[in-house]
Amino acid sequence: MTQNKISILGITDIRKKGTGAKEIHSNFVLIWSGVRKEQRAEHGVGFIVHPDKAKGILNTDFISERLIKISIREGKKTINYIQVYAPCNDSYSDEEKDSFFEQLSDLISNIPDEEDLYVMGDFNGRLGERRTPWTKHLGPHSDHRTPCNYNGNNVLELCAEHDLFITNTFFQHRASQIYTWYRWNLIMVSSQIDFILTRTRMWITITDSRAIPNAGLDTDHRPIITTLTTKKEGKPKKHIKDSKRD
Repeated sequence: MTQNKISILGITDIRKKGTGAKEIHSNFVLIWSGVRKEQRAEHGVGFIVHPDKAKGILNTDFISERLIKISIREGKKTINYIQVYAPCNDSYSDEEKDSFFEQLSDLISNIPDEEDLYVMGDFNGRLGERRTPWTKHLGPHSDHRTPCNYNGNNVLELCAEHDLFITNTFFQHRASQIYTWYRWNLIMVSSQIDFILTRTRMWITITDSRAIPNAGLDTDHRPIITTLTTKKEGKPKKHIKDSKRD
């Protein structure tokens, strides 16, 4: 997430046990949620928060090694950030994947409608091409090469249930800024499985959302940067529906 500077960085698969928060380089704050300390380190989610933002943290919900939420006070607004790491589409049962998305949905339901919300991370879901009835939630610039899979359908249903839109499918960019995952040993194998979701009423505050190639990170995923403006929110209308295409 950006607003002239990187303010919140969501991270997944950090494999850090337990839960906690600590200052790291340049007074940035690392907050994480992982498995219990007696378990083998796996999964893990968290945030790296800019020092200015960290001053406004109201609370942190350490849900699991796959879900964490922080709430930050900024002026008169409360902004909620949820970092996710969904079960892999092909490695877990439908029941396990459904349980994760139900837990995520319950977490969102507990956030007051008037508060801002960003849901970000690795959803391990492919969304396919834009189509009815998802045009309000899925933009025209998703990965069209592969059809929607089980996790992808769960993402779309989550958006419909909570009136969210998938920011990094609404802006036209080259392929390297759309695809968020690349196979380590075969860069031609790629897909879009990482997303940043927010409320549709917040469409006017989003000026761009894209993957960042060549970020120099030790991962097969590319980070997504969503750029915010200070404009007042409005109803989605045509901007959300058609974005850059029309």
